[in-house]
Amino acid sequence: METAVILLFGMLSAIGAFISATHKMVDSSKKGIKKITGSGWIFILCAGFLIVLPVIQKSLSDRAQQNDQNKRDASRMDDQDKRDSIMRDNYNASILAMKKEYDKSSKTSTATITEVLAKYGYKFDSVNMALVKLKELGNQSLENPVLVIPTSPNPGINVLGKRPSDNYDSIEIRIQSKDAGSSYFDIRYGVVADDGKELFYAEKASSKVLHYNSKIWRDAYTLSWIFVNNIERATRMYVWARGNYKRLDGTGIFYMDEVICYDVKTKFVSTLKEGDESKRVKDVVNKAIKK
Repeated sequence: METAVILLFGMLSAIGAFISATHKMVDSSKKGIKKITGSGWIFILCAGFLIVLPVIQKSLSDRAQQNDQNKRDASRMDDQDKRDSIMRDNYNASILAMKKEYDKSSKTSTATITEVLAKYGYKFDSVNMALVKLKELGNQSLENPVLVIPTSPNPGINVLGKRPSDNYDSIEIRIQSKDAGSSYFDIRYGVVADDGKELFYAEKASSKVLHYNSKIWRDAYTLSWIFVNNIERATRMYVWARGNYKRLDGTGIFYMDEVICYDVKTKFVSTLKEGDESKRVKDVVNKAIKK
């Protein structure tokens, strides 16, 4: 749109210059406004538009900058919401595990739960029956890692093509440890393809590709590869990453459970929210593993 305004500005300038140089704009034999000839009116209109066009161009530029800023803000908010959702799932899973292990009626168990929650940065509000986040202590050893397969700006799924040795397609998975380093992995992947008619399990075998004692430092990435077949007819692929992991020092236990969608044509990567589509993908993986 701004380009059109610039072109219009140039055209009107040229027309105005041409008219002023080659045409008579005032007829002195007439009086009042009638002195202005047809060419003179065209020149006045061009001059008027030339005055208004810079204002229009500035307005369009401001609007484009605001739209870009809104998109960047929305992207940051989506990323933060995703991380917060994963953190809530981790804490909920930790609470459920502790409920099975400890007797809440015991004073000793209550003290233990309080201590463990404090390590995760939370305390239990018995009045409101809710978890309350403690004030950030600035102690990095208490920060919790969040494992994610990034979707932007550098997507964490890349199809590398077929291997000559066995004709399986190789998929590169890039996984990131946000907020803190992580290790002691028990993470598995499952790959499902969609050909537009049905979902089918495409992985050669259920992959456990992160070694238990390997380490991912804070905000760093690690690469792993899985092998699939029959994806040449697929329009989309889904990677279900699930399991648990710990901090670098072996403390805490955190959980990963997310389904990533990869569009084969556009190579666009997105995270599926919990819902029917995500459930269908998990059902296909679970059914294939049981065979």
